[in-house]
Amino acid sequence: MHEKRQWRERHPIHDKYLNLKNHAKRRKIPFNITLAEFTQWCEKTGYHEKCGQASNSLTVDRIDSAGPYSLGNIQPMSHAENSWKKSETYANGKAPPCCAKWETHPEDCQCEDCINPFG
Repeated sequence: MHEKRQWRERHPIHDKYLNLKNHAKRRKIPFNITLAEFTQWCEKTGYHEKCGQASNSLTVDRIDSAGPYSLGNIQPMSHAENSWKKSETYANGKAPPCCAKWETHPEDCQCEDCINPFG
């Protein structure tokens, strides 16, 4: 286990790539991104430095949720924002009712509604 952790620490982008690819495979979603493409995307977006489990950490969002994981169909998005995207409120084009900060900086919003939008 120690060796695996060391490898992940030495190759963080490759580790994130494999995790995303396995996630897509488990969900039976086509995955059309090479490691080289993902590396460039991470360096451009800073995803590998800002991902995590916190609500303001980044996740990989598919722009068209019916489409594959491909460079033209992914974007970095905070967990909180992604939760809202999945909700009916976001789908209907309405901002969450929590606060005005959402309108300009949803990734920075730390109010309870944004951190835990579904209670």
